[in-house]
Amino acid sequence: MKIYLATFCFALAIIGCTTDTSEIVANGFLIKNVVIVSPERDVPSELTNVLVREGRIAAIGREI
Repeated sequence: MKIYLATFCFALAIIGCTTDTSEIVANGFLIKNVVIVSPERDVPSELTNVLVREGRIAAIGREI
């Protein structure tokens, strides 16, 4: 589980640094149109959004 979380955070950090797809929302920020790569899945996810509040991932989904 720790490897999964570390991989996920690393991927988000890289994506966040290379693209300008985030926006400020109440008490956090939204990273739009990211691909999540997980060692627990065979293929990367489709484009999705990630909501971060108070330094933690609050939600993941296309309709955020």
